[in-house]
Amino acid sequence: MRIEDTVLALPSVRRFIDDICNASRTRSVVALIPDTISRVMVARLISNRLEVLRRPANGAWRDIRYAGEQFPALSIADQLDIQWPSPLAVRNVRNLLRCEDLPDLLHIRDFSTRDTRNAASRLRWLGLIQEWIEESRNDAGLAAGSVPKLCLVAKLRDFDFKPPEERDGLSIYWWWGFPSSLEVRLACRFDGQKVAADEAANRWREQVLPAIVGTDFDLAEHLWDSVLESTDEVIRTLEEYALLKGLSSPPDQQMYEFNVPRSSSSPPSTIREQWGSGNILSTPEYGAEYHPALLAHSGRRIDVEQRLWRGQSELLLPILNYVRIRICDILTESFGKDWPINPQSPQTDYELKAVADNPRGAEFGHIEYLLKYEQKFRNKSDLLGIVSLSRTLRNEIAHYRLVPFKAFESLWKEMERLELT
Repeated sequence: MRIEDTVLALPSVRRFIDDICNASRTRSVVALIPDTISRVMVARLISNRLEVLRRPANGAWRDIRYAGEQFPALSIADQLDIQWPSPLAVRNVRNLLRCEDLPDLLHIRDFSTRDTRNAASRLRWLGLIQEWIEESRNDAGLAAGSVPKLCLVAKLRDFDFKPPEERDGLSIYWWWGFPSSLEVRLACRFDGQKVAADEAANRWREQVLPAIVGTDFDLAEHLWDSVLESTDEVIRTLEEYALLKGLSSPPDQQMYEFNVPRSSSSPPSTIREQWGSGNILSTPEYGAEYHPALLAHSGRRIDVEQRLWRGQSELLLPILNYVRIRICDILTESFGKDWPINPQSPQTDYELKAVADNPRGAEFGHIEYLLKYEQKFRNKSDLLGIVSLSRTLRNEIAHYRLVPFKAFESLWKEMERLELT
C-alpha cells in the first residue's frame, strides 16, 4: 500500500504546493514542515509543480543542492556554473547577486542543518535567507525586479525552533492543519480499492484510520494491516512508529490539552516546538491533538482507545441504523405496520410511542425478543443472527467500548447474505 502518493494528490496538499510556487514568483519562500513529514518528498512536489508552472514567460528556475560544509554563496555559484563579477570579488551573497545569468528562482533541496558538524558553517546557512533578503533590498547593481528568489523546505528544528521572521520579500508557509481526515479517508478508499477486494476491511480502514492518524498519512500506511488486529497490536505498532520517528514526551513529562483555532494557518508559538518535533498535529475535524504514537509511547492507552472509538462509532452507528431500518421494513412488508405492538409491545413508553407513530422506530432489543420468542415471527428466524449481532455492537459503542474488526466483518457478511449492503 502506498497511501502517500494518493494523499499528495488531494486538494489541501496541492493548494499548499501551489501557494508556495505561485508566491515564489514575487518573493522568497520558506516552507516549514514537522519532523513526521519528509522534506525530500515536499521538495520533489515543489520541483514537479515548478516544472509545470514556471514556463519561460514566467522566468527560469534551478534546483540547488544544499551543501552544508561549503559557504552558501560559493556552493550556489559552483552549482550554477556562473562567473563572478571579477576574479578578486569576495565570494558572498552581495557579489553573487551581481553575477549575470542568474535564474529567477533558486530552489534549495535537502536543506538540513542537523547534519552540519561545523558550527560556523551551520550558522552561515541559517543566515543565508536573512542575508539574501537584505541584499536583495539594497542596490546590488541589479535591475529592478530581477533579484532572484529563494525557495526551500525546512524543518523547524533546522532553525532551532525559531522560524525566520516573515517580512517584505519573504513568506513563511506552514504544513499545518492538512490533509484533513476526510482527505485521508478518501486516500484510504482509493488505495484500498487498488490492493484488496475485501469490502469490510476497506470500510474499516477508511473510517478508523483517519480518526487515529490525523494528518500523518505515513502513519496510516504503517497501521494499514495492524488496524484490523487487536487494540494491543495497534498500540504496539504505534509505539514502534514513535521510536521510528523519534517521538518522545515533552521534557517536563506533562501532557496537557490546548485550545487552538481550527482555522489558523500556522501552529501558535506556544506549541510550535512540539509541532516541529511531530508531537502535535491538527485537522479541521478534530483540531490540534497529540500525535497518537506519542500517546501510545507515553502510556496513555485510554487516549489512543478514544481515537479508535471515534472512528468505529462514525463507521458503525450509521450502518447499524441502516440495518435496523431495513429489518423493520422487511417485517412491515410481512406483518403489517402494527407488528412492533402485536402481539408484544415494547417495554419502554418511549419506544412504544415511537413504534405507534412509525414501525421503523423499533429498537434491536425489541426486534430480537420478537424473533426469539414470538411464534408469529418464526419464519423470519434468518434475521435473528444479524439483529443479535447489531444489538451487541450498538451497545458496545454506546457504552464507549471498542469493537474488534472481526465482529464488524461478521456483520458485513450477514449484510451481504441478506443482501442489505
